Amino acid sequence: MHRLLILALIALLVACTTTPAQPTTAPTITTLPSRTPQPTLTPVNFNPQTFPTAFIPPTSQLPPPAVIVPTLLPPNYTPEPRLLNGGRGLTNGGIMNNGEFQVEGYCQILNPNYGVDEDGTRWYCTNNGNRVVALGTAEFDDICVRTYNDPAAFGLQIIGNQPAAYRWRCFGY
Repeated sequence: MHRLLILALIALLVACTTTPAQPTTAPTITTLPSRTPQPTLTPVNFNPQTFPTAFIPPTSQLPPPAVIVPTLLPPNYTPEPRLLNGGRGLTNGGIMNNGEFQVEGYCQILNPNYGVDEDGTRWYCTNNGNRVVALGTAEFDDICVRTYNDPAAFGLQIIGNQPAAYRWRCFGY
């Protein structure tokens, strides 16, 4: 900080001790403020083709403000759902990609005593070996929201050769 102050003082002293250059023509004195054009020492040749576009001559009017028109989608437009990535498994906290999830952790969130079972078609939360909750669309939506931390996430069954219980995946838009 002290160095900057010293450098500024030196620059000021140098500027004050040098002799000023003589002007090429005598300056004109104008009373301020004035809205009338004043003579300058340098002639200006205004050419609209070569003049910078950011310059607006003082006598011209400003252009109208830009209006951003929103992109309108057709009324029947539906975005394609996509498999979600970067989630955390509800059972062991592992990274979940391609819409995958862990059902076991979800049942334990509902009740720490719950286990999990499936019959090839559906998943169930169990209590002492008894199926107490059949997992459906609403539960898989909740699993997806929790796994991918996305309130708009949802579960869908994909087409494949696996049993129906193993074809659930998490999607989003």
